[in-house]
Amino acid sequence: MLADLVVQSRHNGVEPVFIGSSLGGFFAWQLAAEFAVKAVLVNPAVQPDISLQHYPDTVQNPYTGETLHINQNVIETLKKWRETRRIPNKQIMLVLQTGDEVLDYRDALSRFPVSQALIQPRGSHRFEQFETTLPAISHFLNLNK
Repeated sequence: MLADLVVQSRHNGVEPVFIGSSLGGFFAWQLAAEFAVKAVLVNPAVQPDISLQHYPDTVQNPYTGETLHINQNVIETLKKWRETRRIPNKQIMLVLQTGDEVLDYRDALSRFPVSQALIQPRGSHRFEQFETTLPAISHFLNLNK
């Protein structure tokens, strides 16, 4: 279904992009690699197969209330994706805050060393004042035409 949307978007002359935060940043990276498009990763999880092992087997999304079940199959799949999916760093923009209390921003910098990065001091995992990053994101995505 997602592949169909990407094909349809390109057919209509629009290059898709993926934007995600935290675990969504990991998935945005994976999808960008799959479809050879750009991605904006906001305080991304770059090793979720490791970080999620510290959580209980069931986690509730604080925004949607949806329950996520984390089992060994999920962990192994995330590890496989992390280790096998490659993407040129020029296709990635990192948007990071140094005060992220959940994920160390330096892990993302280390994973994507030559990517474009916007690093803001302090902040949090929720990414405070995200709207201030929109001009730089628009520029990276060539939306300023």
